[in-house]
Amino acid sequence: MRSYKPGGLIVKQDDTAVALYCVLSGKVRVERQGPDGDRPVTLAEFGSGGFFGDMALIDDFPRSASVIAETATECALLTKWDFQKELKSHPEIGLALLRVLSQGIRALDEQLGL
Repeated sequence: MRSYKPGGLIVKQDDTAVALYCVLSGKVRVERQGPDGDRPVTLAEFGSGGFFGDMALIDDFPRSASVIAETATECALLTKWDFQKELKSHPEIGLALLRVLSQGIRALDEQLGL
């Protein structure tokens, strides 16, 4: 469990990714550095029940975006190591995560007009 104040940086783009975050309360903004290098672009906002960092459970790539607390926020974290341990015991978790990731790709395709 972690708590963040309004304006607090939860994860930073390009940092090492090792955990999934579940928003228990509050609101967060997901942003990525814009093409001009100066102004970030907002990609999404999540409130209670939302989550981010799901790709961190699967790959070893850096964070693709930054996440900032818009309001006082509390998150539960699931580390990659704990996830992999559970996945070995319960492979059905992997199938459920694949569905979630697929939905995210479809939503992004729609957003981009693809």
